[in-house]
Amino acid sequence: MLLQLAIENYKSIRERVVWSMLAAEGIEHQPGQTVDIPGVGEVLRVAGLYGPNASGKSNIVEAWHFFCDLATDGRKARQATGRVPHKLEPSWRSKPTVMEAVFHQGGSVWTYGFEIDDQRIRSEWLTREEETVFERSSAGDGESTVEWGSGLQLSEQRVDFMRFVAEGTRPNQPLMAELRDRNATEFEQLSDYLFLNSLPFPPTHETGGPPLETVIDSCAKWPETKTFLVLFLRELGTGVIDVKLHATAASAQQMFDKGEALTEPQLESVREAGVEIELRFLHEGTDGRNVVLSADELSDGTRRLIGLSVAWHWLVIPVGVALVVDELDRSFHPALTKSRRQNAMG
Repeated sequence: MLLQLAIENYKSIRERVVWSMLAAEGIEHQPGQTVDIPGVGEVLRVAGLYGPNASGKSNIVEAWHFFCDLATDGRKARQATGRVPHKLEPSWRSKPTVMEAVFHQGGSVWTYGFEIDDQRIRSEWLTREEETVFERSSAGDGESTVEWGSGLQLSEQRVDFMRFVAEGTRPNQPLMAELRDRNATEFEQLSDYLFLNSLPFPPTHETGGPPLETVIDSCAKWPETKTFLVLFLRELGTGVIDVKLHATAASAQQMFDKGEALTEPQLESVREAGVEIELRFLHEGTDGRNVVLSADELSDGTRRLIGLSVAWHWLVIPVGVALVVDELDRSFHPALTKSRRQNAMG
């Protein structure tokens, strides 16, 4: 659950801006509006950000997705970090961009952040319950050093592995992303949290349509997501009566038929082996028989709802994902917005 996000020198944001989900003291909140987290206090379930046009609201949303994307997807060799500094005041263009998030995940409070320029990670840090997990610093020549703390109880063998990973991390690559690529299981839950938050929702035609591959991966890893997708499409009267996962490999198909979930490493292995996974949608034909359709054969509106279904699902299952939506009034159908807000408020 997101507790706080701090942003400095990103697009229209110049000085450090802090977005906090911690409930303000001295203000009476309605039942269900907050959740009590031990050791943290009352945290808002839902919050709205409002202000005049061009005041930076959308850039806060974009900053959050950029932060999570860089931390999990990383960057290829010699690729720029992708940060966009504040440009209206020339002196800020050469200054670093700094982002830091505090969130509650897996029963612990984590703080993760980085300081970056156009080409490299200048510094990066991760703490758990205020105990350092790692702290990375980079010299001007791109060489970096990483100090490991006691935030995670690691064996000497695992510490050696982490040091090996850190030594091979490129200057433009976050260590967090490298650890995810190397399947460091100690960071899997944390990395999955950041990955889920890196996905912009709702999908729009301007960004290429619904992220169908994301929906497929979510259904493969979490069978309850597919169950929710079926109920979601039925409720909205799309004509879809069931959804099936189909894989070109018999081993993966057997797991799907049994309702079993693929782990992240299993899914990556399946993808690397060239196995194709798709969603197939069952409609009832005019003769009463079920007709199987591919996603391409569905209407644009239904395909968009398929992408939205993952976002809605994250609102109604306790995975702690911070669903950040820009321009709420035109992003979602009003009835759905009201329904999911009520659900999120308990």
